[in-house]
Amino acid sequence: MQLRELESTRFEREDLDRGIEPDSCFYIQNADRIVGLNPTIPNDLPPDLAIEVDITSRSSNS
Repeated sequence: MQLRELESTRFEREDLDRGIEPDSCFYIQNADRIVGLNPTIPNDLPPDLAIEVDITSRSSNS
């Protein structure tokens, strides 16, 4: 199984007027299709996994 990681990248769907800008994203099923495409990834090839880290409060009191 191949796995390709892209760091922060913006993916927009103009037809839906929506998008994502994950901190990191991964191509698993289509990993071989994105070789050589970064930074221009086609809109019809979204990542299989997108991770966004959002910290809103501290988890410890120290």
